[in-house]
Amino acid sequence: MNPLGFIDGRTVRLPTVCIRTGAPSSAASSFISGLVREPLQGIKTVCPIANSIDDEAIEGMPIYVTRVKTVVENIARAINVDAKDIEQKVGKTRCINLPGIKITTRDILQAVLSHSEKAGGKQALDLIEFKRDPKVVAICETWAGDYDSSGPMGLGFAVDDTQQGYAQAVADFQKTLKAA
Repeated sequence: MNPLGFIDGRTVRLPTVCIRTGAPSSAASSFISGLVREPLQGIKTVCPIANSIDDEAIEGMPIYVTRVKTVVENIARAINVDAKDIEQKVGKTRCINLPGIKITTRDILQAVLSHSEKAGGKQALDLIEFKRDPKVVAICETWAGDYDSSGPMGLGFAVDDTQQGYAQAVADFQKTLKAA
């Protein structure tokens, strides 16, 4: 509490966090982690935004994501950033959009394929069924896909490497699998 008795609060808005462990959920965004999580464990999964790997929806629907490691680091950072600094960089509401990177479903599939033995390659891609679900697509089309993170970045929040993109999340998940 501050000297006036008010709580020194702040709110963080998370990008889609991936690749999360555990079973798939019913959330529309669950397929983002599922395109890697299930195939790397030899389990079939569905890509609900396209009818084939060549469907243009795979490139046309941006997704704003962050790795589990990065979001944990950023939540810890949010707890410790001085309230005055937050107000200067993001406003008096103290609502912080945590940084992420913009990817597409194609980037996810490429991360699985391009790391052949590391990420499962073609064998993992063969476990993905493409079956467009209009309900999921309708939800995904409402996502912003990208945000201006310059304010939070000015406060020292971390962002994933845009050059490596989703490949870092795949590598993190592989380490989790090996440790289990």
